[in-house]
Amino acid sequence: MKWLAVAVAAGIGLWTGGWFYVASISADQIDKVIQSAARFGVTITCENRSIRGFPFRMGLFCDQTGVEAQEQAFVTKAGALRTVALLYKPGNIIAELDGPAEASPVPDAKPIKLDWDSLRASVRLGLSVPQQISLVGLNLEVAIPVLLASSDAAAEPLAAMLKLKSNQGAVHLRPTPESEDRDLDLAFQVRDFKNALASVFPEAGFDVDVDLHLTDGMARAVSGAFDQQIMQFGQDGEIRKVRIASHADPTSQIELSGPFRIDTDGLVTGKMDLSVSNPAGLLDYVSSVDEQAAASVKQIVNAVTAFGQPGKLNGTPSRTVKIDIDKGKMRAGFIPLGEIPPLFGT
Repeated sequence: MKWLAVAVAAGIGLWTGGWFYVASISADQIDKVIQSAARFGVTITCENRSIRGFPFRMGLFCDQTGVEAQEQAFVTKAGALRTVALLYKPGNIIAELDGPAEASPVPDAKPIKLDWDSLRASVRLGLSVPQQISLVGLNLEVAIPVLLASSDAAAEPLAAMLKLKSNQGAVHLRPTPESEDRDLDLAFQVRDFKNALASVFPEAGFDVDVDLHLTDGMARAVSGAFDQQIMQFGQDGEIRKVRIASHADPTSQIELSGPFRIDTDGLVTGKMDLSVSNPAGLLDYVSSVDEQAAASVKQIVNAVTAFGQPGKLNGTPSRTVKIDIDKGKMRAGFIPLGEIPPLFGT
């Protein structure tokens, strides 16, 4: 028993010393990152920084956070940051950031304001690339300064705040299985999304679900030149699902899926399946949210209703039509449905 007690005490001592040694190294590495960023004109703020979590966790804690890039005149500020790495589960990192936050991406402009009840990120690291990245926020609000055209053409534009609100938003990324960590799967969800140019939000909100596959997307992302490679080589992928539905009436929905290609001019080409269920309810809902958008949606819904094949969409009777997209020009059979503008300039 005596030797067992000695072994346990020695083990605890080694673990304690090892934990504080690694914490010290981590603090030094964080200092180096902040100093390296400063040499490039980027100031990283982490007030009252500390390493916590003993004995089975380790994480960075800050009371206030911020990033300022002097050359780009970009400034962002947020609340407390809490991160944790689980020592008994290597490669898993969890982070939480408190609101509110501000971001000033344009010099001498009013900042974008953000707030949330909860904002959490989780990362599962792999040998060469992250195996999963998730970001989940609850009760999200964003206020973006905009300029509105006045009814008097000679008058100055009117300043206003575009407010966005959602009960929940989530983004999930992972390398596509069996792609040797080259392709990327991206999922995005928003629940009860609303927007307004005043403090009063419309009663009707909508839900969005997006599921994308990008060929070579992960390889391009970790290279740090994702956008440059798309503009140089284009981008192949597949929309597994883009679904928009009324939050109050999920049977009023529209869904798009199919393969696509973005060429080096930013133009989209693809063949899509477009499905609509409860078209009358969908039009009523869109009209209540945005009367201008309702006209475009009505044109699409009428084409699907007239020429679509009957089926089921999430258990609701629907109709589906094939959409051909040729360098941005959309067509259902011989019926033109409009154009998708270039996603980036040449």
